[in-house]
Amino acid sequence: MLSENIENINMPDGESIKTVRFNPENQPVGVIQMLHGFGEHSSLYSELAGRFTEHNFACVIHDQRGHGEMPGLSEKQREKKLGVAKNYEYFLKDIDVIRDKIGEWYPDLPVFLYGHSMGGNIAINYLLKHSQDTYKKVILETPWLRLYEKQNPVVLFIARIIGGLFYKAVYHTKLNIDSISRDKEFTEKLKEDTQKKERLYHDSLSFRLITQIFDAGEYAIKNADQIKLPVLLLCAGKDTIVSPDAIRKFYENSDKNVVQFEEYPESYHALHNDLNRAEVFNRMLAFITNGK
Repeated sequence: MLSENIENINMPDGESIKTVRFNPENQPVGVIQMLHGFGEHSSLYSELAGRFTEHNFACVIHDQRGHGEMPGLSEKQREKKLGVAKNYEYFLKDIDVIRDKIGEWYPDLPVFLYGHSMGGNIAINYLLKHSQDTYKKVILETPWLRLYEKQNPVVLFIARIIGGLFYKAVYHTKLNIDSISRDKEFTEKLKEDTQKKERLYHDSLSFRLITQIFDAGEYAIKNADQIKLPVLLLCAGKDTIVSPDAIRKFYENSDKNVVQFEEYPESYHALHNDLNRAEVFNRMLAFITNGK
């Protein structure tokens, strides 16, 4: 049975963030620090984490700002904070805090960074703006560098103005859940979650964060060659949420000595929850265990 340790971590600014540790039955050989995507939460990664723990890797994931349970808040307070953070930089600061905790929980073990979608965007920008020495390797699964649909520059300009003035102003993306995965059982669960009173999965994102994530994606593409850690970059060929072309452009700009690129032509956005999830996991496992 999958072992979970849940702890609410207080960040320097007072924000309390739920953090989950998935532990293997045996002594772990390494730790995977996971960054979830937009609208998601830590509980959605129990299946992927369970696969890693079967191979003696511990997994640590936290609910990113504006996502998940938001401990200490009432239901009404939490609803108002869905998709909201004062600034993109807090995502990066939170990674630092959790990484320090991992050092306390699992001393002397190698740590791997994994980011999916928005989490991939955040992982790249963390590595570009911080020391890369604390991680051994990086897995980037369908990182959100650009959206699949091109954004109207006028709309984006208005979003920047609104976000600059009101960081709590929120936009509902109306994300098509059926485009996340070809696994209908998985997408139906997400749809059911959105109908719950205490829904965890959501489609809310502040105007400020939208524009900051856009900018961070462009920065990542432009500076891809500055990442010097071994990277596994995964792309879904039929992704209609984020742009596969942007992911390919990131690879084109990267240092090919450190970045391995793998594309799954028929897959949808959430590769780890798509019909070929076992194949994708085996690729991730091979990368962190033997580098191929």
